[in-house]
Amino acid sequence: MVDLTCSHFIDGQGDNEWRSTHYPELVKGISETHKVEFTCFDKLDRAVRQMMVSMIKATYDPLIDRKNLPNRSIDQIVEVVEKDTTCCALLVKKNTREIEVVQMMTPPHIVDSNPFIRLGSIGFSPELLGTKKQLPHAKMLHSVLMEHLASFHLWAKIPFEDSKLTILTTQNEYLPISDPILARKMLEAVGYVSDISVHESGTVLIQHSSKKYVEKMMLRQPNS
Repeated sequence: MVDLTCSHFIDGQGDNEWRSTHYPELVKGISETHKVEFTCFDKLDRAVRQMMVSMIKATYDPLIDRKNLPNRSIDQIVEVVEKDTTCCALLVKKNTREIEVVQMMTPPHIVDSNPFIRLGSIGFSPELLGTKKQLPHAKMLHSVLMEHLASFHLWAKIPFEDSKLTILTTQNEYLPISDPILARKMLEAVGYVSDISVHESGTVLIQHSSKKYVEKMMLRQPNS
């Protein structure tokens, strides 16, 4: 079994300095049997990366005909993931360290413009794939991710009502970022180059020149 100890995922040196600060590691037990490991994709062992990509392809392939999607080879998936994904989350069984679900974390503006990324960002183990256990396991992982994103200097497209987001942010003792310079710096670091405006509430509005709508986000910082 491949070692997934989180300490070697991110070295925090050189080019990884921003990543180690703003894509922090997380190992969180969520039940007696499972934990979530949130880490940097390109710091994983090669065998783990290959296994994750295989899981994504196996999960994506059944959608090709049903949703009229382009076919993607393993090499093409690797190219997309390595280019557009910097961090990922793993749902791991505690006793065997088997990875059951992988979720790639990709900036929303890339997701919206790429149907493969949108539908090909998650992968299930062969034991879960095509079974009734898929959805519960995905929900377990997603709930932890949303809490994690709400607690660190990370972008996160708002997936639910602002009221719920406010409650989640308050519970974690983190405040929305209202400094437009800091917000712009953070967004540029994850690939945003569009016009942005930041309200005092911390809500960030992003106007994409190629789109007819404004994207709404919220960035967070420690309540210190």
